Amino acid sequence: MINMNSIIIKKHQSGVILVVSMIMLLLLTLIGITGMQVTGLEEKMAHNSVDKNKAFQAAEAALRDAERFIESAAFVAANAAQSDTCTGGVCTKNRVYSNIEDDSTVLANAKTYTSPELTGLAGPPKYLIVPFDADFSGTAAELYRITAIATGAKSTTRSVLQIIYSPIP
Repeated sequence: MINMNSIIIKKHQSGVILVVSMIMLLLLTLIGITGMQVTGLEEKMAHNSVDKNKAFQAAEAALRDAERFIESAAFVAANAAQSDTCTGGVCTKNRVYSNIEDDSTVLANAKTYTSPELTGLAGPPKYLIVPFDADFSGTAAELYRITAIATGAKSTTRSVLQIIYSPIP
């Protein structure tokens, strides 16, 4: 049996558990806020990656369209009519263009590629074709430098692709 006289009831409490629980609550809040910030950053990174991929795919599609254009009869006429500028996406033969993708005057004359499959872009992809002569061990060949420029969903996301194309004779 318990003797009631031997039980001592402490009436004075120091409140340490309240302080500890408040610190734990503060730590959990900080962990939650940090987790939300990291998730938000990862979401932005994923969106930028998707946007960059859209711009790349659009520029790739423009390159393929330029290759088809070079093989067409319309290109032969456009190439023959060249003066000292770029017209209809075809530039002056053997002219050296430095940073052609940043020259707004040249880009104004770029050929625009439109396709129903390309959606969600800030603008349609464009391309420029610069014909030039090449000599491979005494064999002359006409090559084409194709520069394709495309944007993603945001106009600040830009992809520039450049290839040297040789039509099959």
